[in-house]
Amino acid sequence: MKLTLAKIYFLMADLENGINVEEETLKQKIMKLEDVPERIFEIAEQQHFEHKSINEKTADCIQSLEQLNESERIRCLAWMSLIANADGNLGDKEWDLIADLYIDVFDISVRDVVETKLELASKLNTI
Repeated sequence: MKLTLAKIYFLMADLENGINVEEETLKQKIMKLEDVPERIFEIAEQQHFEHKSINEKTADCIQSLEQLNESERIRCLAWMSLIANADGNLGDKEWDLIADLYIDVFDISVRDVVETKLELASKLNTI
């Protein structure tokens, strides 16, 4: 799950033309909360830039999410939403991807993801 989470981080940043200060801060918190070593983010970043198009990057993340169990997938999708909104602005491209993954790709209850997102957001406030 850790590598998938890191891949999601770079995909969401790419949808908004790069990593901003808020997303970098969130990355540090994700690393603490999920016990993800910096090296995992380095690997994910390297793999992310091996793909040329956003469609290839998205397909890679979907493939990684498919390998997770449902609970881990829900957690990653909740993180995806938090990463997308880290700068206070949920862009159209970000929302389109998130909604597509929840509904069309994985058929996951939005309620389950929102509950997990609220739980994670609460924990983030303590870091």
